[in-house]
Amino acid sequence: MQFDDFLKQLDLSEKEIEVYLACLELGESSIVSIKEKTGLPRTTVFHELENLRDRGLIEITQTATRRIYIPYPPRKIMTLIRGKQEKLQEQAENLEKFLPEFNRLYEFSPFQPRVRFFRGEEIKAIYEEILETPVDEIYYVGETNKLTDILDKNFFIDWVARKVKKGIWTRSVWVRGKIDSFFDPKEGLRKRRIGPVGFECPAHYYIYGDNVAILTSIKENFGVVITSRENATAMRNWFQQLWKVSQVQ
Repeated sequence: MQFDDFLKQLDLSEKEIEVYLACLELGESSIVSIKEKTGLPRTTVFHELENLRDRGLIEITQTATRRIYIPYPPRKIMTLIRGKQEKLQEQAENLEKFLPEFNRLYEFSPFQPRVRFFRGEEIKAIYEEILETPVDEIYYVGETNKLTDILDKNFFIDWVARKVKKGIWTRSVWVRGKIDSFFDPKEGLRKRRIGPVGFECPAHYYIYGDNVAILTSIKENFGVVITSRENATAMRNWFQQLWKVSQVQ
């Protein structure tokens, strides 16, 4: 990673970066010297220096005849990063407090069904969405031994651990055949049954909230998430009927 790329991660524009680096090289300097160093128009330099002052990266002092621009030590960047982290943490804590109210408003808002497609590594986003959805239980149907054909085994182990930490139960109907043992079905807030004889399900189905996710085999390697209350209700009813005729483990 280039130094410029790192500074962009702090939300600095290209011109702000150019002016800031010039300030670091020049030390205490005037707008004229910074203009000559960067080759930017004077008005642009003036504007970007004001922005850098607002960001806490430089200090501006006024003498009897001119303004002097003084860059703060580079370690100031670490202070800015820590400040961003603290702000993000505060925002996350505040969101956690108001999340029930947001969910209540969402439940009564006009609902627009939608369909989204995912390919390859993008499928991980579906699993992250499941953990972010405000549900206590999710339903799963499929050949669990083929899950690791889609994504890395370690990803699923970590995902299950995070699911448990959030207190989300999984009720699963597994297709008969080889059962992968990379996690203990008695652990992980999981209830499991084996589908009836002859039942086939080459795809993987997750039902969570108003969403139904369908993941295909490694041959097709794509996922679909259908967000629809009516479809999710129908699929939950399908799952409940399948659960009744499946074998308890």
